[in-house]
Amino acid sequence: MKKYIGAYAAVLGRLDALIFTAGVGEMGDTIRTKVLYGLEILGIEYDSEKNRLTRTRNKEFNISHSDSPVKVLVIPTDEELVFVEDVTALIEGTYDIHTNFTYSFQRKEYVNSMREKAYMEEKGINPGK
Repeated sequence: MKKYIGAYAAVLGRLDALIFTAGVGEMGDTIRTKVLYGLEILGIEYDSEKNRLTRTRNKEFNISHSDSPVKVLVIPTDEELVFVEDVTALIEGTYDIHTNFTYSFQRKEYVNSMREKAYMEEKGINPGK
């Protein structure tokens, strides 16, 4: 993974953010630590405590060190939602190539209430109060 991060950084000329996603990216703090170790040369500095505590598929987190030039983010995926919206648009005849198609989660006002509720339950918070 480090090889690919370095290669993309070289091609792009800089990094604005490094994003971990999907099962291992969302839940694997040990894997993230191993990937991030030694990448300071690319401007990537992460907060080891934030990284250790970030283990959920229900909320986005910034695990960057406060003064890191490159943001390190953990962002949950929702392949099922993409699949359902693609199929629905294909059936309805409203699908365009993916670069011209807007998914519900791309809208500024989008909130995934099921993930929000699940995250609150994970943290022991009663969402009804």
